[in-house]
Amino acid sequence: MASARNKARLLGALATCGLVSGYVADALNGAIPSFHQVLQLPAVGVLVILITLVTIAAMLLWARQGGSSDRKAFVAALLVAAGVAMLFHALAQALGWWGGLFFQAPLFILALLTGLQALALFALFLLAYRWLAVRWPRLALVAYGVLVLLVMAGTLVGDQSLLRSGMYVFQGGYTIQTDVVYGVVIFCLPLVLYYLIRHRQRVASAKSSSITEDQG
Repeated sequence: MASARNKARLLGALATCGLVSGYVADALNGAIPSFHQVLQLPAVGVLVILITLVTIAAMLLWARQGGSSDRKAFVAALLVAAGVAMLFHALAQALGWWGGLFFQAPLFILALLTGLQALALFALFLLAYRWLAVRWPRLALVAYGVLVLLVMAGTLVGDQSLLRSGMYVFQGGYTIQTDVVYGVVIFCLPLVLYYLIRHRQRVASAKSSSITEDQG
């Protein structure tokens, strides 16, 4: 039992380190105009890919520890939502909606960093929700709503600053308002997915219990 707990802690720590590394790298790319040159280095690209793979593997293994269906739903919701964020990032950049100094780095590497940053933020939001939901279910939804409102405010302020500095350039009809809507949708997605997966797990468990009782 102690060995399983230690393994879960190790996997959790490994995933956390990967998420923090990706978040910091993405933040530096937005804060330092020349940082995209670092991300263009082949060795750095390989490192980003390795960090992403190790982080995802650690999260998947962590989800399997203890056989907790809630933990599996949590990780599945995070990974799917982060995958959607990565795809949207790649699409927006490929269609020319997003430009500027921030996007001078290789598209694939930026998409991976976006995924890691999204995973880190989604994990914090969903962890806070899960903690509150066990104690005060109604408060949990209200708190998540407040966090999404903070995302809206942060997107408005952040986009204006990044657009003024030239780090971001919005084109092709993409505006700050569009980005705010995207931010709300993408941050609500993990919670919606978590609910759907948990509901499916409960239905499957109920059916399994019913079949077992009938056979007995």
